[in-house]
Amino acid sequence: CTVLGSCGEDGAFVFSNATSAAVLNVACKCGSGVFLGWDNWIVYAALAIGVVYGWLTGLVIQNYSTVMRSVFDGFPIVLLWFVITPTASRIPLAAFKAAYFKGPLQYWSSDTAKDLITIVNPISAINYIVAAEQVRRVAELSSKPKSSDDDA
Repeated sequence: CTVLGSCGEDGAFVFSNATSAAVLNVACKCGSGVFLGWDNWIVYAALAIGVVYGWLTGLVIQNYSTVMRSVFDGFPIVLLWFVITPTASRIPLAAFKAAYFKGPLQYWSSDTAKDLITIVNPISAINYIVAAEQVRRVAELSSKPKSSDDDA
């Protein structure tokens, strides 16, 4: 908002250009402090999602490893690209229509290169999981003592 104007003596935002105030339709806030801008529900939703994400990440690290956590971080990208964004573009609310003014997005876009790059991360993650399991099995088999039946 600093490009559009500044805060006046009374604490109200003053646009430097009256035309930009009418055209842009933005609500700039004046003030200071930690809780400035916390009057919107989306801030609380983002905070809740961040807390849940942090808690689930801790559970994954506790039960598996930090490597598995990195592997699992690739899957939300695929959900965001192929499911969440196209679904959000179909929500009939004004905010979504403004964000997706060209109309609903396809679930599989015409940009094949971008789609394939998006899929590479989870495929390599699955590859890693399978390879780690095979290495674990080989290590188990090589550490077993040979039985007397194998010598005959």
